[in-house]
Amino acid sequence: MVREVEDLFLDLDAAEDQLEFPILYASARFGWASAERDVVGTDLVPLFEAILKHVPAPTYEPGHPLQALVTNLDASPYVGRLAICRVHQGTLARGAQVAWCRVDGSVLTAKVTELYASKALDRIEVESVGPGEIVAVAGFGDISIGDTLADPDDPRPLPAILVDEPSLSM
Repeated sequence: MVREVEDLFLDLDAAEDQLEFPILYASARFGWASAERDVVGTDLVPLFEAILKHVPAPTYEPGHPLQALVTNLDASPYVGRLAICRVHQGTLARGAQVAWCRVDGSVLTAKVTELYASKALDRIEVESVGPGEIVAVAGFGDISIGDTLADPDDPRPLPAILVDEPSLSM
């Protein structure tokens, strides 16, 4: 499997630093991870250590106004459309008025009616979140991937994620 991943990276013209990545062998079913191919681990400690070592903490500027990028969409039978956002700067709070910076360049004002964070496989209601958090937000009827939620006094949109239109070929 490792060789197949390396071949894929080479086929995609990956940069040299992308070809250097940690390799762990693990079983989610049995709850173990190991850094060595033929060694069955006893717990998930090697996985957690690799995450702490190789995944950078979120970077942000303290005191910077809110910026949260919509990266995906979901729906709830109770609150309707949900925007899945990553908070890049500032704090996002339930009940707050935010600037809704749309991909088309327009800026609207809207209220965050619900705010959910993930805990294990569940969504839990939270009052506020900060940089690095990935949350689900309700209160935006036709929000799209690439939109930014920002401070209404300083609405600075983040670079939009552009999603290709679906294509069908026969």
